[in-house]
Amino acid sequence: MDFELFELFPKVVAIYKYDQEKHQNIIDISNNIVKNIKSGNKEYSKNAVDNSLTHYYNQSTSSLLYECKELEDFRKWCCDSARHFMTEVLDYTVEDDNSVIVTDSWLNVCGERSHQIKHNHHNCLISGTYYVNRQEWVHAGIEFYKPNIELHPMLAHTRTWDDNSNKYTRYIETLYPSSGDLLLWSSEMLHGYNGMTNFWEGRTSISMNFLPKTIDNGKYSFTIKEYGE
Repeated sequence: MDFELFELFPKVVAIYKYDQEKHQNIIDISNNIVKNIKSGNKEYSKNAVDNSLTHYYNQSTSSLLYECKELEDFRKWCCDSARHFMTEVLDYTVEDDNSVIVTDSWLNVCGERSHQIKHNHHNCLISGTYYVNRQEWVHAGIEFYKPNIELHPMLAHTRTWDDNSNKYTRYIETLYPSSGDLLLWSSEMLHGYNGMTNFWEGRTSISMNFLPKTIDNGKYSFTIKEYGE
């Protein structure tokens, strides 16, 4: 059969690799936060859906990468990575004198079988997760979900799922980052992970969101304050 396929509107997730020697410092800082911030501290919270998932600095008035001064160099590297992703991958125009800033950031620590429901991030352009600790075979990866599945469920037909279907029909794609990886994606993308593959506790990550300091669509613009200003 003579036919041709056109791949339209692909989505992209980028992985940026942090220096492995510097990564050990991120591990130490994260472990120290978990050790010293306990229940009752305003920077400690449990996930609203899964109480085995703990967050640190996950408040509207907090941002981990600014509150923890030891993470300043790491924050700058994350912002440089986000600028590259914005300009070189997604074709945003961000002038050199327009800073890319972290709008919020927080630490996540999973218990055994912890999961995160499908969600996306608001009030930002780029979102990301840095993996402080994710061990192969015992910790969940991260799942990205195709929206608008079966737009007309009144007319649906069975499919062959034995081989997990193919890239045109799959509605979940799973990535398995390594410790020291920063994943970045466009903030509207739905993501989460299934706790059934979190066999051990300790999956640890830093989540963050980014914006250019000045938002400019070519006609209207406004400037936002960086955390602490």
